[in-house]
Amino acid sequence: MMLAAAVAVIFVILILLSMPIVFALGVAGIAGLCWAAIPMPATRLRAGVGIRKAGCLLAIFRPSCAPAT
Repeated sequence: MMLAAAVAVIFVILILLSMPIVFALGVAGIAGLCWAAIPMPATRLRAGVGIRKAGCLLAIFRPSCAPAT
């Protein structure tokens, strides 16, 4: 819970300093990963899993675009 609050505070501070939202999200996210001591290779693996699950979401929301199984 403390980590999420810290990331939110960093995000708000960057927004108040007139940083674009996209960059503020990225900086706050990377700061959160560093603070949580999550290794960068693990984040790449988790992102890859998320990309594979995106096909399942596409099949739910637009069944006509779902790959044939």
